[in-house]
Amino acid sequence: MTTKKTTKKTSKPKQKLYKTTLTKKTSISIFNIRNKTYDIIKKVVAILPLFTALYVALAQIWGWGFGKEVDATITAIVAFLNGLLGVFMLASSNAYHKGD
Repeated sequence: MTTKKTTKKTSKPKQKLYKTTLTKKTSISIFNIRNKTYDIIKKVVAILPLFTALYVALAQIWGWGFGKEVDATITAIVAFLNGLLGVFMLASSNAYHKGD
């Protein structure tokens, strides 16, 4: 008489695309952005206007070109990133308070 060994295969459950809980290891919103990425974007948004002011001032002093264009471009980028941060924060807050 022969006996067969049966082994259980354990498979990992598939991850959901949309995270609904807020912890340090999960995503910050339904857009799958991590806390570290959010913090980096916040720092970039805080620093970019400083470089804009520096370039515009130096462009006027040294006669470099495109001072107004660089200023307008960086201002548009900062406005866009601030809008994204607002959306991320709103989605994160909604996901966090969903169980309340």
